Amino acid sequence: TWILGGPIFVGDDENDIDVTLTIEPGTTILGDVDPPQGARGSYLIVSRGSRLVADANASLADKSVRPDPDSVIVFTSSAPRGQRQRGDWGGLVINGAAPINSGTEAEGEGESGLFGGTDVNDDSGILRGVRVEFAGDRVTATDELNGIALQGVGAGTTIDYVQVHYNVDDGTEPFGGTVSQTHMVVTGIGDDSFDGTDGYRGFMQFLIAQQRADDADNGFEISNNGDDPGNATPKSTAIIANATMIGARLDLGSGEISALGSKSDNAVSFREGSNYRVFNVIATGFGKSGFCIEDAETAIEAEAARLRFENNILWNNVTAGSTDANYGGPGCDDAWT
Repeated sequence: TWILGGPIFVGDDENDIDVTLTIEPGTTILGDVDPPQGARGSYLIVSRGSRLVADANASLADKSVRPDPDSVIVFTSSAPRGQRQRGDWGGLVINGAAPINSGTEAEGEGESGLFGGTDVNDDSGILRGVRVEFAGDRVTATDELNGIALQGVGAGTTIDYVQVHYNVDDGTEPFGGTVSQTHMVVTGIGDDSFDGTDGYRGFMQFLIAQQRADDADNGFEISNNGDDPGNATPKSTAIIANATMIGARLDLGSGEISALGSKSDNAVSFREGSNYRVFNVIATGFGKSGFCIEDAETAIEAEAARLRFENNILWNNVTAGSTDANYGGPGCDDAWT
């Protein structure tokens, strides 16, 4: 067991110090919920050029198998069990050198350093058999730490068999880059279960999201670029496939997640000129729509068939009295005409 006593940087991009931090299978990392007065909250930042290897299957010949529960690497809150909550600590930030469309490089959220570059196959390490829970930090209204922020992370990075649980902001969010995410579970996220923007071009496959009635937003919020939706390149052309999305407006019977709440917006929200392609998704229990094209710039991409939404099942994604059961339009509150 290790404790993060504030912002901890792996490597130093500014001074060209590149290192690899290896975390052994079965390790628990606690984010300190009570950092010194005046200090930023606890979170782990992998600097551009450095690597984090957190691999629950490190000792196995076949590293592709589902990790053994005893080998899972857990990032969690230092609060006692039963008292942990969203936002106890900051989360995990990984900075890479893959292309983004918000400039040649950009400053990461939460003062986490620079990211972005020209290396499509940039390798920032391995996350396999990892759980990140009770994290997130709303620094300002526009500067928020996700459970796992993937900032310009490249395709040489492995992210597989990962769960993000009860995060204050998004579960995972790639800011550009080309990294893929497979076998992902996100539960109880306070904002979007999965996000992605700034030219993200990875693959996301075998995904489960389950939202909670107390706080939630979109299942997928997938964008291109908020400052220049139609022209910023490279375009966000990520592929999402084989996902099950369960919103908080579905009555699941009994227990902590059963109460019908006012949270959960759109299962899949395309916005800001997105060119994402979404296949084989089942979505239910979202309150505004199952599928939404949020703005005119994104509608143009859909009409040109650069955005795709195919072979998906949308069921019961609407509040009572709505005239459009599964499809949302401008602002994702009304149907497109």
